[in-house]
Amino acid sequence: AYYAYRVSDGYRSQTGIVAEVEAAAYDRGLIKRHEHTRPEAEQSLVAALKRMGANSYPMCMTYKHAGINALIGRLTEEAPLLDFLGQDGVQQTVWRVGTAAEAELEQCLHSIEALYITDGHHRAAAGAALARETAAAHPYSSGLESFNYVMGIIYPSQQLKLVEYNRCVTDLAGLTDVEFVQRVSERLDVERLHISDAEDARPGGRGRFGMYVGGKWYRVTVPKDLRKGDDPYGSLDVVLLNNLILGPILGISDPRTSERLEYIPGTVPLEYVANEGTCGAFFLVHPTKVSQVAAVADRGLVMPPKSTWFLPKISSGLFVRLFD
Repeated sequence: AYYAYRVSDGYRSQTGIVAEVEAAAYDRGLIKRHEHTRPEAEQSLVAALKRMGANSYPMCMTYKHAGINALIGRLTEEAPLLDFLGQDGVQQTVWRVGTAAEAELEQCLHSIEALYITDGHHRAAAGAALARETAAAHPYSSGLESFNYVMGIIYPSQQLKLVEYNRCVTDLAGLTDVEFVQRVSERLDVERLHISDAEDARPGGRGRFGMYVGGKWYRVTVPKDLRKGDDPYGSLDVVLLNNLILGPILGISDPRTSERLEYIPGTVPLEYVANEGTCGAFFLVHPTKVSQVAAVADRGLVMPPKSTWFLPKISSGLFVRLFD
């Protein structure tokens, strides 16, 4: 059967369809990624799948067009099969899709041209690797065996809300607070904010950052001629921050490995971050949009680390798919 699956943490709610997805679609580029994967992590997951003989942690994906969103609305009007509050505080609700709706759902699913991974890049890579390995050991397989598929949750894009990872740089690379703000002001528009609530420093849109330095909040705006609007990768706010401030002014050449750079989830209260005093400079970034993730993936590119965070998270073990 297909299942509709909703997770809700009280702030965000998203409902998708649990289904089997052809593993080879990952190799053909029809299941698109936006993050790097580590070979050792892939191999570890493949080994775990072999030991269990089952998949118990679906990967999460989305797609560009509306499609099944209206259908999901109708499917979830019925009484759920499961409805409970998990230990992580996330409400888990499951509906089994009845046979009357299966044909319409399959028609919608087959109309999807490509899927974009939102969470589970290593799970997707491991599932595809296991399928290749098992198929090579069974040259006369039909292609319909369970090992040729991976378990996934397909979310309509309008169901998803991304959360940002903000940036904390532990020092100012030898600059004083005043010198650093002056350096930033040489290329970007910097405005001192006289605010009592740190929430007011959050950027209101793309191309802007909230900046906390020396006990003061600032709004930093990237001029339009520097925003690279026609470049889906170069126009990402996290890339602009790297290229305009973190690299040239603070000397962070590689955000993936720098020990001076910390990533703070957007759910952490800003008052806590400001009062801790561990950041030489703290930057608030605007959440990446799903459309931006898709545009980067369509180019075959990967995003900088901690560019996206999809909440709420799904549970492992709620759905278990056995291998034949």
